[in-house]
Amino acid sequence: MSLEGLGNGHASESDVPASLRAGVQEVDVEIETLRRRSEDLQREVLVLRAQLDQERQRSRRLEKDMAAREEEMEQYEAELNDFRRQLEADRRKLDEELDQLQARKQELTEAIRQAELEMSRERAHLAREKAALTRLREEIRMELERAQRLAQVRDQLGAVEKLRRSAAVENPSAANGGFADKLRQFWQKLSQE
Repeated sequence: MSLEGLGNGHASESDVPASLRAGVQEVDVEIETLRRRSEDLQREVLVLRAQLDQERQRSRRLEKDMAAREEEMEQYEAELNDFRRQLEADRRKLDEELDQLQARKQELTEAIRQAELEMSRERAHLAREKAALTRLREEIRMELERAQRLAQVRDQLGAVEKLRRSAAVENPSAANGGFADKLRQFWQKLSQE
């Protein structure tokens, strides 16, 4: 089974942490080893049963020393029964190990899903933070540009104010005119921005 099967198509292998991927691969290798071992044991049982059948056929043909043969066959059958019981115990143990490996595999699959979910949340959080930083950076840039423009206008208005004052000193009656009022209103308007 591949990692693509575990992720149900939600993530590529590069999105899955290497440790989880390695854990799943180990589980798959252990499962395959246990299956091969079970098949080997089953083949051994078949071979031993075939041997038992051959011995029984031979004993039917040979009636001489029947009592000795029967005792030998009983011992052989007892050994085979012991071996069969041992094989059954081994098979049960293998089944338990397979169940444990399947449970472990499910835990790893769940851990992968949780990791993918957490990574998705982190990406969304980082995207929101990036957008907020971009907005803040743009606002700061606009404020700096506005401050620069305001400083330029103030510098220019300072020069105009100096001219007005010098004109007022030279001609005090012109200083009370409409130009000074308009200039004051303009200056107040700029200061309010």
